Amino acid sequence: MEELLEKETRAKLAEQVLNELGQRCRELLLLFYKTGLQLKDIASRMGYNSENTVKNQKYKCLEAAKNRLKELKQTTQTF
Repeated sequence: MEELLEKETRAKLAEQVLNELGQRCRELLLLFYKTGLQLKDIASRMGYNSENTVKNQKYKCLEAAKNRLKELKQTTQTF
């Protein structure tokens, strides 16, 4: 039961972080991780110049998500 609650909490935090990211970051991450599109397909779909640009943007989006997740975890632990 505790494991299920932990999973649910992690899922809610992840959803909150995704919702707080900018639309482009959210779209890029969902296209890559949820739909499984390749970087070249994401580049053409989202108007990026190259796969490398998508790769760099994905990295920046993930870093922003990780930082926001850390902030949220610290906030929830202090209550």
